[in-house]
Amino acid sequence: MAVRIVPTALFDLNGKVAIVTGGGNGIGAACCRMLADSGATVVIADLRAADAQNVADEITARGGEALAMECNVLHDEDLVALVQRTVVEYGGLHILVNNAGAAAQAKKVRSTSLWTHGVSFLSIKYCATAS
Repeated sequence: MAVRIVPTALFDLNGKVAIVTGGGNGIGAACCRMLADSGATVVIADLRAADAQNVADEITARGGEALAMECNVLHDEDLVALVQRTVVEYGGLHILVNNAGAAAQAKKVRSTSLWTHGVSFLSIKYCATAS
């Protein structure tokens, strides 16, 4: 069972909208839960739509507001669609958590370090540019 954060004035995110890339599992999912527990509306972007939807369902079951979107952070059109839908649905974007990575894909190439760091850098660059 996930630990819930009790919002305080320091962590009051009511009225804020957050996008979390790679939000369907692991650290990204934990970030989504924490943001929602602190009052933020969370848009969960993940390469696997079902994973993003599971986290969104968990958040809404706990009384939060969340939207799941399938998104490949290395595709500009996915990122533009992610930001555009967020702005249309919620009126803006206040928080961007660039959590998506490609560690699983790194096993397929020789230079794991370069691949992982390159993908992480590119996802941050593309996501920030789209927002």
